[in-house]
Amino acid sequence: MGAVFPPRRVGFRPGGRAPGGRRPARPGCPFTLSGDGRHIAYLDGASRRLVLLDLATGGLRPLTGPLDDETVPEPGLSADGSLVSLTSATGTELLDVHTGGRTRLPGVARVLGLGTDRVIATTGRRTLPGAPDTELLTLDRRGAVLTRVPFDPALEALATPDGRELAVLTGDELVLMDPARGRVLRRAALRLDGHDHGTPRALGWSTDGRLLVHAERSAARRPEHQLVDLATGRGRPVKGLPDDLGDDAVFGAIG
Repeated sequence: MGAVFPPRRVGFRPGGRAPGGRRPARPGCPFTLSGDGRHIAYLDGASRRLVLLDLATGGLRPLTGPLDDETVPEPGLSADGSLVSLTSATGTELLDVHTGGRTRLPGVARVLGLGTDRVIATTGRRTLPGAPDTELLTLDRRGAVLTRVPFDPALEALATPDGRELAVLTGDELVLMDPARGRVLRRAALRLDGHDHGTPRALGWSTDGRLLVHAERSAARRPEHQLVDLATGRGRPVKGLPDDLGDDAVFGAIG
């Protein structure tokens, strides 16, 4: 993985080494950044373990034992890198980086965000609309289910860094929900700059609370990343990114 923009805008894309010269197992393997841009979880090519790299200290912490291709979990990180979720076909586990404690999250198939004191997740993986009996869950750090409400697993959704709200995208609208109650808090028409698009992908958050999305410019069919204001739904392109940066880029801190 190679850095694609300067400090305060931290991101990586396939085709190189992680900081410190360590090589991920291969392009397409799990790789994620914390929201503050200071921690990376990825599958290490040498040890075949999922590891957590602290970019400030260079410290490397194993999250799993050696893995084969069929047993690699999907990692998720809280904004500060203190919580790690590991989701696989057998379920989801929550790891507290500070204490080393591990907690099973019953029924969780897809993690939408790790807040300071809660996990936002669904009981079904992303699928076509109309999947039966999928629920949106909030859980505490001990794995206890706090709330559950019906949820469409086809929705493009991402929890805010604190886990208090859920941003949901459609082709023409941005909706902010209370994940605990399943209620709409506010909505805005989605207005991406210079685009005639389908549903954008939600990728992360800027330091000022805007939502980072990946869309496609209609004329040249060129992908582009924009930061969307939650109050107005207005998007603006992120400046200084390579023209060939696609939707496989992984982002952390966006200044």
